[in-house]
Amino acid sequence: MAPSSLKRKLSNPGHGLPSKQQEMTASVSPSTATSKDAGTCTFLQKFPAELRIAVYDHLVVAKEPLKGRVARKDTRYGLHLSIFRVNRQIYQEASDLFYTQNTFFVTSFRADEQKPTKSEGKAKAVPAGHLEPPLDLKHWARVRYLTVDLVYYPSNNEDANGDFPQQRPVGNDWKGAADPDALAYINNVVAVVSAASSSLRTFGLAAIIDESFCARKSLMSFFVCDRSRDFAHALAALAPAVTSMPIRFEFPDCYFHIDVDPALFVSKSILLLACQVMFCQSQVRVDRLLVQFENGEVGEESTGAVVRTDLTPYVGSTWSRKRF
Repeated sequence: MAPSSLKRKLSNPGHGLPSKQQEMTASVSPSTATSKDAGTCTFLQKFPAELRIAVYDHLVVAKEPLKGRVARKDTRYGLHLSIFRVNRQIYQEASDLFYTQNTFFVTSFRADEQKPTKSEGKAKAVPAGHLEPPLDLKHWARVRYLTVDLVYYPSNNEDANGDFPQQRPVGNDWKGAADPDALAYINNVVAVVSAASSSLRTFGLAAIIDESFCARKSLMSFFVCDRSRDFAHALAALAPAVTSMPIRFEFPDCYFHIDVDPALFVSKSILLLACQVMFCQSQVRVDRLLVQFENGEVGEESTGAVVRTDLTPYVGSTWSRKRF
């Protein structure tokens, strides 16, 4: 929200809190449970609108994208969300900045890291396809800056040998060939993108591949995206508000970045893109091992920071840096 429009809104705030605030990761959750009465006067409300905006910006807007509890690991954003509990007016004013000025980074909640959560005194497992941060759809509709990590690791489907069982489609139903958790995650992503489409100013896709990289695992969600018309159409519907969609693949030792039209995957395969990038990443690793072998460095631990390789020259002209 532009400062000028926000200023106008601050000068005439509403009077009602949302009836129910969806539970969110503690580090980024605007709680209203202990908000005071709307008529309570605080010193902050005596400030002019411009100054209140500056205060809220310092307290509730992070300098980096907000991730859920699992994805952010030990990262702390330094937000002071207790400001939401002061009263209704301050909640409404500050929450506008929280949702409209922060960049939210959506990730899957990995199955091997799921832990039971207690709800109303009963243990409850995190549902399949769960994403973080777990905002309610009505709050996603306020978000203006959003990035989605498409990678979903189906780590709970390994058999006794540590392999993933071959899944075959039932009849002509492609969904029968997909990991059900990955399918649930992408369906949730589509719901989030659709809810936020009317307010989004920037939107990007990512594939953050960690050290436990396995192509078959990492490609599962891309398989789902490639077969899902809802996914392609949800991206295409972002235009004309979003005209350029960055896509970035991040490996510990390589990366590939590209900007595309949001409607690109209506006609081109996102699975093919992911396969090409991951094949080139493997090629770079093999080339690096050959160099180490020629120099007699095989088995030696490297010292210093890892120099990450740009995969653009390897991926080739099919997916060049230019926008499609």
